[in-house]
Amino acid sequence: MSSAVVGRAGARDARRRLPSIDLGTGGYKPTYNPYDQIEVIWTTPRTSAGPVYGAKCSWQIADPSVQLMGNGATISLTGEVRNNAQFKLDKAGSFDATCTIGAARLTVTLKR
Repeated sequence: MSSAVVGRAGARDARRRLPSIDLGTGGYKPTYNPYDQIEVIWTTPRTSAGPVYGAKCSWQIADPSVQLMGNGATISLTGEVRNNAQFKLDKAGSFDATCTIGAARLTVTLKR
């Protein structure tokens, strides 16, 4: 699998052309930890050339009780492209959160 690697000048253009954001699966599927009430979401931004390093999600959260605790993008070229976000769920229920990178959007349902 190839990865799209762009310099600073091309980064904005790559984000604008981003057609998809994949949700993590397997060991990288969304995971809720009841002890600290944190749900971890893994995503991979993609263009037709492959995964994109350094393209971080801008998150919109439907419920104000949900807090974005951390949001990072893979910047090291030595591993697979996996972005990570952690959400604190202060109350029980299901809550939508939408990752946006350029024109691409992915909505996930966080559950406690």
